[in-house]
Formats: sequence, C-alpha cells, structure tokens
Amino acid sequence: MSDVVPPPGWVYMSPSREALEGDATVDAPGAPVGPSAGGHTPVGDRIYKRDVTTSTMDDAALWPGGLPHGTFLVAGRQEGGRGRTGRPWTSPPGHLYVTWSWWLPWPGERAPSITLEAGLVARDVALELLDGLPAADDVVLKWPNDLLVRGQKLAGVLCGWAGEWEGGCRVHVGLGLNVGAVTDDLAPGAISIQALGGTGATVDGALDALVRSASARFGRLVARGTVDRDAWLQASRMVGRRVLASPPGQAPVVGEVVGLSDRGELQLVPEGPGRLGRGVLTITAGDVRLLAD
Repeated sequence: MSDVVPPPGWVYMSPSREALEGDATVDAPGAPVGPSAGGHTPVGDRIYKRDVTTSTMDDAALWPGGLPHGTFLVAGRQEGGRGRTGRPWTSPPGHLYVTWSWWLPWPGERAPSITLEAGLVARDVALELLDGLPAADDVVLKWPNDLLVRGQKLAGVLCGWAGEWEGGCRVHVGLGLNVGAVTDDLAPGAISIQALGGTGATVDGALDALVRSASARFGRLVARGTVDRDAWLQASRMVGRRVLASPPGQAPVVGEVVGLSDRGELQLVPEGPGRLGRGVLTITAGDVRLLAD
C-alpha cells in the first residue's frame, strides 16, 4: 500500500493485477527516493481518486509537499477541467480524467517535450481499448496535444512544469480520455472509445492501461533523453501534410510538415513564392490545423 497520506477527499485505490503487471517500479533512473519523492513503489500502487474535483492538474499543483514522483490522481468528474492555453475541457462522468507526476533528470529549460511523449501514452491506451476494431487504424496524434479518430477528438494532453527538484525537474501530465458511451455531453467534435465500438471499455481499464504505458514510455524517455520522434511521427501521420500553424503573436503560416526537432517542435516548409529558399520553419507553440491536400 502507498506510504503517502493524501489530502482530505482523496481515496487510495488498491492496485489491480493489470496495473502491477511485471512488478515494475515508478522510479526513474537516478530519481530521488523516500516518501516525498516516490520511493520504490510498484507501478499502480500510488493512485488516488475522488468523485468530483475542480481539476486534477490544480490538485497536483496544490498537493502538500509536491505530488510524489509516479503518483496518479483520478477524478470521476471535473468542474473546472481545462486544456491547453486555459481552454475549458468538458469533463462529465464516465470518462478518464487523470494527472500524474514524473521526475526528469534535467533542468526544466532543457527537458524535452513531455507533451508528445504523453500523447504516445494516450494513443497506447486507445489502441488497447479498441484492439481488433476498425477504428484502431484511425487513431492518430495531432501536434501538439490531441488524439483524433477520423477528425474527432478522443483525448487531450496538458503538461506543466512543477519546478526544479533534486537535480532535475518535476512535471505534471494531465490526460482527458473519452471512454463512455454517452457523447452528447462532451464538447462538439468529440468522440469516445465506446462510441467507436469499444463497448466493453471501462474507466478502470483505461487507467490500468495508462499506468503501464506511462511507466514504460516515461522510463524510456529518461534513459533516451529525447522524445521518441520516430514513434510520434509514425503515430501522427503528419509528415507531408499541409497545415495551418498559428504561433502566438505571429501571423499564421501554411506549410508542409517535414519533421520534429529534438525538443519536439514541429518543423514545416512554408508555402508561397520563394518556398524552397525560405528553409524550415520551427513551430514551438500554437495551434495547428490540418488542411486538405
């Protein structure tokens, strides 16, 4: 059982056999140990849940002493869920809303993009829940933080830097995944696992899959030191696509995606006169919309 005493309202969840599969641990190589750091705790043995909260990302930020490495916070419903740039994230019951904490062995300004790695985690979960169904072939990532199926939003990722800590930095990763059959109360343009045919999918099953994938992928991220660019580009199918990119404070630009930087920034070649001489444009933040070819 976990050694962390949660704030009032949070209930410790007993780990499932699936979440503990392989008896892995949440310790990143070189990560601090002990109760406040995360200790040597089996994956899935530090999960806390509450029925209703404002936002699991806010809860993580306000956790007394800092949310320990490898800890997962799950809510049945969020009243103030948000996505990137503070946009509201509709969070009715029946879907997965979770934030977890992870330690990275770099200062925050040198850390690679965790958003893209978290997107791969979200896709792993969706593929497991949709295994054997036609929709599984259409699950794709869109830079920087969306998981789509046939143009409809299945999940979104929100990541935040939680401060320098023990020679590295701590990050909080939030994920909202639409699981349940009812989609009328979701945001326009959204879709869910059950609506795509995964009628046996449950929130608990999605959480088990997420814990396994997050531990594996974030462990490899620490060992590798960079985003798994090849895996992300393959999962996104964005190379060669025309996009409209809208970087903050800059004019929108239309271009063709050609890759990702080491830090997970989107690289594209702008359209227009003198295209070949304008070189590769790097997009560090902003909205990106896929365009018809």
